[in-house]
Amino acid sequence: MPRYSAILMDHFNSPRNAERLDCPDVVGKASLDGRAPYVSIFLRLDGELITKASFQAFGCGVTIAVCSMLTDLITGQTVSCCGNLTDDTLVEALDVPPDKQFCAGLVIGALQDALQQIREGEAEDD
Repeated sequence: MPRYSAILMDHFNSPRNAERLDCPDVVGKASLDGRAPYVSIFLRLDGELITKASFQAFGCGVTIAVCSMLTDLITGQTVSCCGNLTDDTLVEALDVPPDKQFCAGLVIGALQDALQQIREGEAEDD
C-alpha cells in the first residue's frame, strides 16, 4: 500500500499557488515553536472575499501539499467561511497519514494568524 495518497502526491509534485504574493493584504505565519517547518500564507482581499491566496513553505512534502490544498480551498471564499476550516478538513482532503497530520495543524495555524489580523484590522477600522 502506498504511503501517500495520489492527491497528496499531486499537490506535492505540482503545488498550486507556491509563490510569495506581491502586495498581499495580509500574511499569516506559523512554525513549530520557531523552528521548521515554517509556513507563510499570503492573502489578497476584496472586502470579505479572498481573491488570491499563495504560500511559501520550508518543510516536508506533506507541508507543501497541505499548503497547496489550502490555497485552492480558500481562493474565492469569504473570510468568515475560511474561519470554519480545520486541520481535519485538510487531513481528510489529502488523506494525510497519522504521523504527518501535524502539518495540517501548522498550515491551519498560519491561516488563523492571517484571519486574526483581518479581524483586528476590521476592529481598528470601526
